[in-house]
Amino acid sequence: MTLIPPRVHLNGTAKMELIEQLNEAIDALEKALEAYWRASPHGRDYLTDYTASGDRLYVSARDAYQATGTAMRNALLDLNELRERVWAQPDNRPPVNRPVLA
Repeated sequence: MTLIPPRVHLNGTAKMELIEQLNEAIDALEKALEAYWRASPHGRDYLTDYTASGDRLYVSARDAYQATGTAMRNALLDLNELRERVWAQPDNRPPVNRPVLA
């Protein structure tokens, strides 16, 4: 699913604040993904476990874990795309350190 980017405008959140928020979310998700894959199922933990149909439970556990990891990776890709789309917008706010001349 494609995330819908916010519109950068004078009365909304500043463009750089939006970028910083997205950077924080991306960093957190990257760390979560690293930890997630470190905790992935290993066959040695399912040596004697079988499904009702006789298949090794490890294969089902691995496939389910992979599907969730793929969904997390897709969320990370969506956030990166969202950040790029926010970054591509013009910043319509006047600089903070300079007075606006009328």
